[in-house]
Amino acid sequence: TYKARFVVQHCCVDPRGLSTCVTTVESIFFRTLDIIAEHFGLKVITGDIGNAFVQAHTKEKCYVQCGPEFGNKAGLIAIIIRALYGLTTSAERFRTLLADFLRSLGFIPSRFDRDVWMRLREEKDGYDYICTHVDDFKIAARDPDRWLEQIKATFLVKESGPRGYYLGNDYTYHDGENRWSYGSLTYAQEAVRKVESIFGVLAKNKSALPQESTANKVANHPETDTSPLLD
Repeated sequence: TYKARFVVQHCCVDPRGLSTCVTTVESIFFRTLDIIAEHFGLKVITGDIGNAFVQAHTKEKCYVQCGPEFGNKAGLIAIIIRALYGLTTSAERFRTLLADFLRSLGFIPSRFDRDVWMRLREEKDGYDYICTHVDDFKIAARDPDRWLEQIKATFLVKESGPRGYYLGNDYTYHDGENRWSYGSLTYAQEAVRKVESIFGVLAKNKSALPQESTANKVANHPETDTSPLLD
């Protein structure tokens, strides 16, 4: 058995008149969700939905002539009804599908970010939260497995579990200090790997960030650095 990945050449489709706008949770808000979870003693798990877009239906009217890869259907005209990758509206279509699903569970979008969803618990003693970033999600709830099982019953969840790596961030819990820290080592290493696969091995140089001055107690922040930009 083989998995087929059909991608539409989007330049051949005219999406005018259709909604192509899609939002994702802002990074500051999914970090804020961690603070809320810590404050209220909520458990946090993350997950990734597989084969996401094609689970939604497209509103774009397009077709394709089947090639030899379609076997005995080669030469026939196939009408595309699913939100295939490459269609301009596919991300919006899946976001709408996922939003409708979360509403069916009783969640409503929060006022500060429409991709952070909240639901008052039956005990009315607080809220459970789910934030979404296209096909990635994070659940902060008293019983997050309850909502994870609901998602798994409707969508194909490729992987899920406690916080480890989510949206380019490494999560590390420090037992002795009872705190979490964020990092981007995994993201940076993957970025370097991809660049090196194209341009070859890069020279490695280490450059320490400016440290806080003990003399005047003024910290030098990266955003105020005036050194030349990388070429």
